[in-house]
Amino acid sequence: MLETFFGPEDYSAIRESFLFRETEESFIKDVLSDELCEGAEYGKGDVIYSERDFRRSLGLILKGQVQVTKKIEGKREYIMNIISAPGLFGAAAVFNEESSYVTRITAVQDTRIVFFPQKLLERIIEENGTAARNYIVFLSDRIQFLNRKIQSLVTSSAGQAVARYLINNMRCYGEEYVADDIKSFSSLAKMLNIGRASLYRSLDMFGSKGLIKKEGKKIVIIDPCGLLDISVSDTAD
Repeated sequence: MLETFFGPEDYSAIRESFLFRETEESFIKDVLSDELCEGAEYGKGDVIYSERDFRRSLGLILKGQVQVTKKIEGKREYIMNIISAPGLFGAAAVFNEESSYVTRITAVQDTRIVFFPQKLLERIIEENGTAARNYIVFLSDRIQFLNRKIQSLVTSSAGQAVARYLINNMRCYGEEYVADDIKSFSSLAKMLNIGRASLYRSLDMFGSKGLIKKEGKKIVIIDPCGLLDISVSDTAD
């Protein structure tokens, strides 16, 4: 891969990434110079991985942010995660023979990514014990995250239900993320099967934490990642 793709900020993101944490600088440079290593740039809204079009590679976000969604009930999409630089994604595509990918990954903003295909990832794991340990810990964290996600779908608190609704109905308008389709807070509380007091209490809590801003019926999402954390938290009110 051409070294001209990488700038100083890219190297900084790579060094700070979970995969290369505490690995030697010389090893990182050697990996990035491997011909299997690939870099790509995506604009806001571009689909990076889809169910039928994906790479068998581990992706490392150098700059920007991606959104991971899963189609449910036909056309509806459920937001599984939001990953910012220097996060990793795509582990589910690397070491398997499935013909489809489990989720859809879309650029939330202009995004730069470096991809490590399966053969290169195998080399990283075989040659560097620190990187191998990091990858195993990363996979373990993913399992724990998915377990919490499943648990939140089965037993949701009011706060989790509200946070999940806001995340799954979030739309981008210019520079703002806004929760769509809120006709009234009474109808929203009824739809979520919670009391209006619980709904208002959750919204007030999100506002006090700087996660949202309420302007009448309009709810501006300030921190999607923070809301997502609450949606899978065991301690959400």
